[in-house]
Amino acid sequence: EPQSSGNSVAAKAAPKMQRQHSIYALTPDQRWLRPSLAFPLYAGTLASTMLVCLVWQPSYKMLRLQYTLVGVALLMYRVYYYARKEWILYFIDLCFVNSILLIVSLWCCSEGECSQEWLLA
Repeated sequence: EPQSSGNSVAAKAAPKMQRQHSIYALTPDQRWLRPSLAFPLYAGTLASTMLVCLVWQPSYKMLRLQYTLVGVALLMYRVYYYARKEWILYFIDLCFVNSILLIVSLWCCSEGECSQEWLLA
């Protein structure tokens, strides 16, 4: 039977230090490394915008359609993300209203039909 020394008894009795996770650590948390829908969505948005602007000769109608598709896709992603996280109050955010009004104004005010107040808003 091995004899225990006083140091090993003290080491067993001492509480173990637990490593605290820090936001300043050099390695990211594992939850940030999981694949998600965000990266392909934003990469596709960037690639399609570059394709429209650099390859084709974009007209106002093409850019309006591009912005509408991208804007609606990103809004729908935010709705899906907030609903999944149960952050329903984020739907009251002014950014949603602003994005929707911008898309509406792109389609309704293209011929100068809107008032100056609408255009200033």
